[in-house]
Amino acid sequence: MISPIKAALAAALAMQCAGALAADSSPTPAPSPAAATPAPPSPSALQAAASVLELTGTRKSLDLVVPSMLAELERRFGLTRPEIKDTLHQAVAAVTPEFAKTEQAMLNGAANSLATQLSEAELKDVAAFYQSASGKKFREFEPALLSEISGNVLKWRQALSVSMLARVREEMKKKGVDF
Repeated sequence: MISPIKAALAAALAMQCAGALAADSSPTPAPSPAAATPAPPSPSALQAAASVLELTGTRKSLDLVVPSMLAELERRFGLTRPEIKDTLHQAVAAVTPEFAKTEQAMLNGAANSLATQLSEAELKDVAAFYQSASGKKFREFEPALLSEISGNVLKWRQALSVSMLARVREEMKKKGVDF
């Protein structure tokens, strides 16, 4: 099961990689003061963004959020209150559709954000990449890549945590404070 963090990392990494591959060589003009507030994306740009979200697997990742959260809720309360396990399961089943409906709003927001950052043409380029042989290959190994990156980031954070605390303690000691 893909965690929400991995889903977000996947989407971000996919958009960065695809953007780098799809970028053209023409210089990007500096934004003018009048362009500070972008116009809302067109319906066709939103559709292209939704296609990118589908092709990058973002939709599939989001499909897992509500069921995994409700399963975790059921598991936790089932452990602490085993006598309500059956009733809890029924309650979770009853509220699942209500929370599943919220996914579309999340997808719409993601499509809007994406369509605000990339032009319709760029979105179509990204979609074309994901439909290409290279894009398909990238999607195949992306879960393993994200898993590896997540593991490396966790190890890095743990090492940083220890080093940061040690260095801050050293600096505090220099200032006469035992920390």
